[in-house]
Amino acid sequence: TNGIATSILKSHGTSSEGSFWQRAKKPQLKFMVEQISTVLRSHPEYGLRKLQVVDIGGGKGLLSNLLAEAFGDDIVEVKVVDISRSATKNGMVRAQRRGLQNIKYSAQDATTLDVTDG
Repeated sequence: TNGIATSILKSHGTSSEGSFWQRAKKPQLKFMVEQISTVLRSHPEYGLRKLQVVDIGGGKGLLSNLLAEAFGDDIVEVKVVDISRSATKNGMVRAQRRGLQNIKYSAQDATTLDVTDG
């Protein structure tokens, strides 16, 4: 799992050593991808069907786009829900630039969220 986080994060920009990205965001995202990877891989139907990942309050999708890219279309479908329309639009643009087909963004109040299939 460490390899997934490291290889994907290497392809996401080359900020300087002292930047916010290098000091705070990159290690945080790496840790989160590793943890989520462990959970996904332990699911009894991992690799047998597409698993749903819902990122509530996911904003512009830094974590969700990494997950969608790391696991690919066959393994996960990622749904990002955030109340900020501008954040979800930004995330959608980022996902499109990376060619991600297995991620959807929704600007809505998470308290009204229906995460059932469909």
